[in-house]
Amino acid sequence: MQAIRPGRSCRLGRSCGRDAVSSRCLARLHRSSGSSNGGGGAVRCAKAAAQSMEAVKKDEEARVVALRAVEATPESFAPFGQVIAATPDGDEFGPHDAQLDLTRGIPRVVTLRAVEATPESFAPFGQVVAAYGGKRFGPNDAQLDLSRGVPRFYIMRLEKRPLEFWTITHHASVTQCLGSIGGEDWYLGVAKPSIVEDGAHEQGGDGRKPVQSRAGHYYLPPDPAEVCVFRVSGAKFLKLHIGTWHAGPQFKADAVDFYNLELSNTNIVDHTTHDFKKDDGVTFVIED
Repeated sequence: MQAIRPGRSCRLGRSCGRDAVSSRCLARLHRSSGSSNGGGGAVRCAKAAAQSMEAVKKDEEARVVALRAVEATPESFAPFGQVIAATPDGDEFGPHDAQLDLTRGIPRVVTLRAVEATPESFAPFGQVVAAYGGKRFGPNDAQLDLSRGVPRFYIMRLEKRPLEFWTITHHASVTQCLGSIGGEDWYLGVAKPSIVEDGAHEQGGDGRKPVQSRAGHYYLPPDPAEVCVFRVSGAKFLKLHIGTWHAGPQFKADAVDFYNLELSNTNIVDHTTHDFKKDDGVTFVIED
């Protein structure tokens, strides 16, 4: 029979460090192992060990602590918050009213004044292409990159696009072109391209970290402070640089038809979107 030693773990997985199993009991166990009539002593020692284990278990149970309730007053509860009760000066906001902070759940509304899209003003984001008398290809024509897929040129009808937005999108594989049919005025929110070539190793100047798009490339999330809005009026269209963030088209009319040049799978595999309301607590309203 294996001896049970004080301070070592027994087969029950608990410590027998207390004197629950005495040296006398251990000696009895040793003697009983070589004696034909020592079984009774072994049984008694086993019972003593079980009782000791039960005592240890009770000692380990949670200690009950009685707490006396204290009346919540503005003074006693001050370290934890406020106690709000009826006051005679309820007509005006004061220190007795709940001092709340609900700003983190309410998006901040940023108003952006639209500026007219011209070749100069829109240059950081793409091109403004208008009618001209050129017969040969030149810098006034849209400088396109449609090499990464099958081009798709189609007319899309958009309805009820009020002058507000909170999501913005970019395409990493195509130079998209947008224009309204009939010269209807429309608006586009934009931010500069922010695709990064070095992947996760590059960071923005304001501490923004790269994010990997579902399309596989890395980009820096757009800064709300860098978003601007352009008005496109008359017979012209916009060509967006690869990676230019854009929100829209938005318009005042009930519905407008647009021609759109992109790739056949742009909206399936190359559609990266940033949610300003969710990630930055900001929504944008266009003022014109």
